Amino acid sequence: MSISKSKMSLIFTTLLTLLFIWGAVEATTFTDKARFFPLYISIIATIFVITELMLTVTRLVKKESDSSSFHPNLMEALKYMGWMLFLLGAIYLVGFKVGAVVFLGAFLYFVTGLKLRKILVVVAVTFICMYIFGDYYMNLHWPGNLMNW
Repeated sequence: MSISKSKMSLIFTTLLTLLFIWGAVEATTFTDKARFFPLYISIIATIFVITELMLTVTRLVKKESDSSSFHPNLMEALKYMGWMLFLLGAIYLVGFKVGAVVFLGAFLYFVTGLKLRKILVVVAVTFICMYIFGDYYMNLHWPGNLMNW
């Protein structure tokens, strides 16, 4: 997958433009007092992003931009972003402590190739530390989840 930096910049700027336009449209449905800040920030940001979009298109048409690859190891970076999404999904489904422990075990098994016995020790120590220090000593309120645990 070889996408140049200029094309990636164009895609990102286009997505930002759409995001700020959507934000401005959504802000018009707010009450008068709640509308003021998000509406005007979205409008100003849209003006700046459209200006950047026009400059990016101009550079792309004139071929002033470089054709170097966006990221030399893009697939590896996407793989680790997938791991982060897995962690967020696990936290959402089963809660922070269980999701973090499942993520840690899966990550250590599939990425690092650690032996199962060592993984179980690391996961158990991590869970015990989260329980003792987080729940007992600091009385932390962990993020909720889909199961309401």
